[in-house]
Amino acid sequence: MNLTKFRTIILTATIVTTPVQASFIDGFIAKYMTKVFSDGHGEGLPLKVGKLPEGIDYRKEFISKMGIESYEKNGLTIYKGNNKGLGLVKKSNENEPAFDLILSKKNYNSLHSWKNGKKFIKALKEYTKDHGCIPKIVSTSHGWRSEGRTGEGHGLSGKSGFNGIYVDYAHGPEKIAKNGSRTFRDHLDKELRKGSVKFCGTCVAQFYACNVSTYFADSFSKMSGCQTVVATGQNSPFFQKADDDGSYRTIELGSHYWKSAAGAWEERQTQEMTLNNERKASWYRSTPVKNSHGEVIDIVKENLGELYIAL
Repeated sequence: MNLTKFRTIILTATIVTTPVQASFIDGFIAKYMTKVFSDGHGEGLPLKVGKLPEGIDYRKEFISKMGIESYEKNGLTIYKGNNKGLGLVKKSNENEPAFDLILSKKNYNSLHSWKNGKKFIKALKEYTKDHGCIPKIVSTSHGWRSEGRTGEGHGLSGKSGFNGIYVDYAHGPEKIAKNGSRTFRDHLDKELRKGSVKFCGTCVAQFYACNVSTYFADSFSKMSGCQTVVATGQNSPFFQKADDDGSYRTIELGSHYWKSAAGAWEERQTQEMTLNNERKASWYRSTPVKNSHGEVIDIVKENLGELYIAL
């Protein structure tokens, strides 16, 4: 493992940003992608950092149903028996050191690469066919760059940039940028109604990607019935320095410890926000509340702060 890469890696968009390329991309975005982004970082993010009973109880129920056990080692919480669910990695991101760190722990029992929205949905269908229902998603991909933008993306970009998976086309790519892309409401919901994609009654979806909106998380949570977690800021490994003895023990043990923090945009964390326990660019958790028929009737929204300990 290359420690230098861990010190410098920030999981932003896969788009190269030389001046000429950035100008071309910004022009393309202005023409076809304006709806993909919210008007401000942290839009819909609860002001205060904290964990609510509904979110805590849902996670505990999931851990219990999946038979996951935990223990403490070197001050870290380590999970056993959590190798269940679907691992997703965007093509061209497979060899990223930080993503490889997550995926090498194999906290899933099936791994699929996807290059566009169509392939994303296909991976969900194949897992459902093989296992009956999806209990967990561990999704690794670059998200959206923050420099020069004011908001998060309402989706995940595909290998070619924009041909990924979005909430809907009202908040997604337009015209030529739709090519290869898919949405929850136009495509994935159809597969859910057909039964070709099925999520388990208690499930967790974790998206390792920069600058993903609360709207994406809430929409996925409502659609799937899964507790959904996204980084609304720049996403990277929580432990980016070696232990005092020069080893990588903490990084290896804490591969499921990840942070989301303010990056290049103007809305950075201020001292006053810190003192008031307010944080933008946080990890955000959306937990579904269901009725007796298993239908999602409400969403509980949480600002988890900088740290998320993934399952």
